Amino acid sequence: MPSRIKTLKKYQRLLESRHGRGTLPALRACVSCFAEQEAVAECAVQLRRIGDKWNLRQKILNLLAKLFCPET
Repeated sequence: MPSRIKTLKKYQRLLESRHGRGTLPALRACVSCFAEQEAVAECAVQLRRIGDKWNLRQKILNLLAKLFCPET
């Protein structure tokens, strides 16, 4: 994440040198939107990991149930 923000700051300096400071508000909106997207992506990864752990736990419980309760 920090490397992407550094890249955006370099891009910001490039835009300011070419087009003046008028482009700064648009770039700030882009940076804040990008930070929000990063947070959403990180949250999705964490939810995926939680789901994977829950799925593994459920598979283990199903296996134990088959081994110890063969009638069901």
